Amino acid sequence: NVLLFALIEVVSLGWLYGARRFATDMGVMLKKRTFSFQNWDAIKWWWIACWTVITPLTLLVLLIFNWVFFEPLSYEFHQFPYLARVYGNLMSAATVLAMFLS
Repeated sequence: NVLLFALIEVVSLGWLYGARRFATDMGVMLKKRTFSFQNWDAIKWWWIACWTVITPLTLLVLLIFNWVFFEPLSYEFHQFPYLARVYGNLMSAATVLAMFLS
């Protein structure tokens, strides 16, 4: 669930708002401070690549591995009932749906 939230956030930042626009905003914010970050123009393209390609792909791979190698939750030798897992998944789905409906 946390990986899905992170993926939605980085995709919305990098693709919907725009990585170049966000990099420009970061440059404006960093230059207004008294101790400005001098090399922002030099490393700006690295951050744009991270926001648009590297981080979304990494999160997507981790999310897929999480779904493929899923093991039911257990405590010591006790495995929780199927209905408890269904309720947990429904609560997770409700939080994700709330992001898209609002």
